[in-house]
Order: sequence, then structure tokens, then C-alpha cells
Amino acid sequence: AGLPVDRHASYHAPAFAFRVPASANARILGEYRFGDSPHPATVLMKRGNGTCAALLGAGGFELICTSSGRVLFLYRLLDEMAGGRLPAIPAEPVQCNIVPRVDDSGKLRCVTVTNTTIGTQRAFELRLRGVPETAAKVEYVAPSTGRRTLELRRNGAECTVTVPEIRGWDICYLKIM
Repeated sequence: AGLPVDRHASYHAPAFAFRVPASANARILGEYRFGDSPHPATVLMKRGNGTCAALLGAGGFELICTSSGRVLFLYRLLDEMAGGRLPAIPAEPVQCNIVPRVDDSGKLRCVTVTNTTIGTQRAFELRLRGVPETAAKVEYVAPSTGRRTLELRRNGAECTVTVPEIRGWDICYLKIM
């Protein structure tokens, strides 16, 4: 259970690895390897006040050669830091800004998705949490393509929806119905 060890960042000098004391409430999620010796590179720490911090070693946000696996790892890391409660998380790597809106009771009401690239973002699966139990559909609205209704697929407490392709620099929102 939990996050797998991330082995995507392995080309940095040992000086960039973390030293994690045995007494720390930490999980090593990623490591650098120098020969046969692993060194902590991505560390998730629970702090005394109950909050969580992620420490990403050198190259943690290097975007020039980020793999799809690394993007998925970062999504999982953010969700882990949120206690597995992110209301909207892509099920695959996308270059979009995703902003969920929840009401005072924690129910997901809508999600805004912005394609942050000049090219078209292909259709992708979006995982949703906190969707009201009575909801079965999503109203999809984009300035360039108009409105349409999308089906929600339930898997226990979580739902998924397929977000249609989004033109470059375009925006859409998904309203839970």
C-alpha cells in the first residue's frame, strides 16, 4: 500500500541526497543510487503538528526531461500529503491546471480545467472524490465547444469522468449534477 519508490531521478551527485535521521517520522519515497548504495531523494515527513511535508531532492521539479511516470508519482505524492483526500486528480499525466470547488460540507460541486499548453490536450480520465451520492452526471462547459452532459462512473467512494479534449489555452468546467 502507499506510494512506490520513485527511481526516476538518478543522475545527481551524492551531495544532493538527504540524510534522514532514524528518529524522524519519515517515509523515503525516492532514492538516488550511486553504485550499489541508495540515498534518500524524495522524503515524505509527518510533522509534530500533524501536517505533512515532502522534500524533493535535486531535480525534483526539473521539467526538461520529466517522464509520464514522474508526473504520476508527483500526483500521488500530492494526494498522499492531502491524506488521500484530493477532490480531483488526473488518472494520467496531463498539462492542465485543475481547480476543484467543494462546499462547506466537503462535497465536490465543480472542477475547472485549464489547458496550459498551446496544443490540444487529448481526452483524459479525471478521478473525483466527495461527489454527492445522488449525482450521476456532469455538465461539461467549454467556451470553444459549448455544453454537453458526461457520465460519471462510480467505483466505491470515488468517481471518474472522461474530460473531452481541450483546445490550446482553453478552459472548461465540470459541474456535478
